[in-house]
Amino acid sequence: MKRELNNEYAVESEQTQETYTKIKWSITKLIFAGILLIAGSACIYLGLQPLIEMEFDLKSFANLVFVIFHIYYAISLFGVKRMSQFIFWCGSYILLIFASLMFFYYDSIFI
Repeated sequence: MKRELNNEYAVESEQTQETYTKIKWSITKLIFAGILLIAGSACIYLGLQPLIEMEFDLKSFANLVFVIFHIYYAISLFGVKRMSQFIFWCGSYILLIFASLMFFYYDSIFI
């Protein structure tokens, strides 16, 4: 029985290795991740710009939340091991970039 269980586990582990392959970093993925990191760095700068210019209002401190999220997502790229994780990381980082740009330029866009 133990051998059968061990064989089943071996089969399961082989199947999981086949279905969850590690990410292969191609030049396209590196360029796309680089573009997102550059856009995230620009959002970090835009979020810190009011505090650098000594404008201490509520929106300036609310920008720090987006800055913290951008720093977290930039660091979390190192934890991406699978293709599905890379797709999720790209999608969620794009949404974060759009949300933060809409927050930074709310007055210019909607008012």
